[in-house]
Amino acid sequence: MSDTRRIWVTEVHNFGGFFGGDTVTLSATPWPDGEEETLTIDEKALDNITNRHTIAPEMLLELVCSGDRVDNARLLAAREIDTLHQALDDAPVAPKLDAPQIRTYRCESCNLWVVGQPQSGSPMTCALCGKALG
Repeated sequence: MSDTRRIWVTEVHNFGGFFGGDTVTLSATPWPDGEEETLTIDEKALDNITNRHTIAPEMLLELVCSGDRVDNARLLAAREIDTLHQALDDAPVAPKLDAPQIRTYRCESCNLWVVGQPQSGSPMTCALCGKALG
């Protein structure tokens, strides 16, 4: 059974693991709040993140877990735009777009740069917190 949850990265401990493996070990808290825990994520589990070396503190990740194992880790947001852009995969979303597409946006309520498009409507709302974007 899979469990999906959001975590806020507080500290990155190391990249590699035992004998230089392909992992990142970090401390994180459940988002928006909770008790800090230490997690190890295999690079193969990274979804829209270029590589494990770009994971940094003050990132919001969505994890799909099976027990203690992280099956998928997806970058949702970051405090700083530069941190977000360094970590995002540059692969195109679609071969050809009919119109411009929003890659990231700023939510003042969350105080984060969020990956992807806001929820449509009038006004548009943040995909994380659901509050109207200014």
